[in-house]
Amino acid sequence: MRIWLIKEGEPLPIDESPRLMRTASLAKYLSEHGHTVTWWTSSYLHQKKEYICNEYKIYLINENEKLICLHSKFSYKKNISLKRILYHRDLGRQLAKHIYNEPKPDIILCSWPLAEFASEAVKFGKENHIPVILDARDQWPDIFVRAFPDRFQRIGEIIIKPLKNRAGFLFNSADGITAMADSVLEWACAYAGHRPSDKDKTIYIGNSRMTISEQQFIDACEWWKNQGVTDSDWIICFFSTFGSHIAIDIVIKAVKELSENYPNIKLVLGGGGDREEEFKKIADRCPNVVFAGWLDSIKMTALMRIAKCGAFSIKNTFDFRDTFNNKAIQYISEGLPILNSLSGFAKRLIEEREMGLTYECSDIQDCKETILKFYNNEADRNNMGENALKCFYELFESNVVNQQFEDYLLQMYKLYNE
Repeated sequence: MRIWLIKEGEPLPIDESPRLMRTASLAKYLSEHGHTVTWWTSSYLHQKKEYICNEYKIYLINENEKLICLHSKFSYKKNISLKRILYHRDLGRQLAKHIYNEPKPDIILCSWPLAEFASEAVKFGKENHIPVILDARDQWPDIFVRAFPDRFQRIGEIIIKPLKNRAGFLFNSADGITAMADSVLEWACAYAGHRPSDKDKTIYIGNSRMTISEQQFIDACEWWKNQGVTDSDWIICFFSTFGSHIAIDIVIKAVKELSENYPNIKLVLGGGGDREEEFKKIADRCPNVVFAGWLDSIKMTALMRIAKCGAFSIKNTFDFRDTFNNKAIQYISEGLPILNSLSGFAKRLIEEREMGLTYECSDIQDCKETILKFYNNEADRNNMGENALKCFYELFESNVVNQQFEDYLLQMYKLYNE
């Protein structure tokens, strides 16, 4: 088939040492299995807040995969900002401008959000008799209500009503819906006005286990040593963009308090973002809390291989409660048990698979006690790590997930053209 993927905000395969996330991994898999893939994305890199190119540009990744970077004159530094809204709107206009220049696809898979991308994809699909699938990544626009204090929630609902109406129209107009968790699929289908059917499917996030050479591992460990981190430390690792949904502040406070009696316990954070200075202020130069900045895949992999567990610390709000994202899957791909803050899907999966422990998201004492359960029970922690790796290969390994996607897209194409 000729398949279009529409998604911005992910690392790209043209990056140096790219981390292939949901769309990039799927594009690679489909192109290697005989499909022709066009991935529509942006020239602006969300994670790094910088342009990869300063114009509309097409990259040929291989003979079956093409990357189209739409270029917006707008950019943003803060994830929640007027400039980002302008950027999204302009990206939608850029897609509308260029979409008719490419050979028509057999099927379109468009990520949600962006609503602007989804709107153009649905319009193009209807005009050209092409099935359009929306892949729900988060619960936009419901997430905006969370920004309002409790007493203003009803006002918030009124303010975002036009956005909700738009979401309802677009999900209802899609020919199928995919999502990364059952609860998100049910949420998206509710917007579409129906229960999940055989045209809708939960497909987990997939990831590949990173392969690095012995020399790369040695070099990375030397780099970590210069950051004050060695394999003699008892390491909790954490990788993320430091956005409004992150709850690593509780773990920072817990490790600071534990460091008085357990000086070898360290929390090592990779990433950056809007709340970086806030988290550094909470850490207050504690040597047991290490901010390493943005990390490439080699440094992350090396750290995970000397770490004891991975912190999956996200605010336990309705829109993130059922999240089990790339970072959690990265941890289990290296056999790391998970220190989890969420009460939904992640907690259920972790308990069912016995591959980690959950603490109360806002409770520092409970977080400390949970860390010490890992620390004081090495045999149990090792068993959890083995279970985590087994779970990865059964449910989240990229080839497993991408084959589900391929089968689903073929099924939807056949249903649409019957």
